[in-house]
Amino acid sequence: MKPVVSVGATRLTEASAAIAPTRRMRSLLVRGRRAAVMRTDQPIEWQIACFVAIVHGAATEVESGRLDEAEAGGLVLSTLRSVLRQD
Repeated sequence: MKPVVSVGATRLTEASAAIAPTRRMRSLLVRGRRAAVMRTDQPIEWQIACFVAIVHGAATEVESGRLDEAEAGGLVLSTLRSVLRQD
């Protein structure tokens, strides 16, 4: 893999740059499941993939001009709540 980010002497690949946020997201979902506020009927890896897809989708829509940046944050939050939160 080619390096995509340099931090000091450390060169991160695309895959390694995604590891820390994925770990944080997994930890958040595990804590949410223990507190009975996050869904447990789907695999955590699927929920992480949905989170990433929604955030990237919103960024793409904003960049293309099809979604106003001021609206994007609220839409992302409401969509993620409906996908991840326990009823």
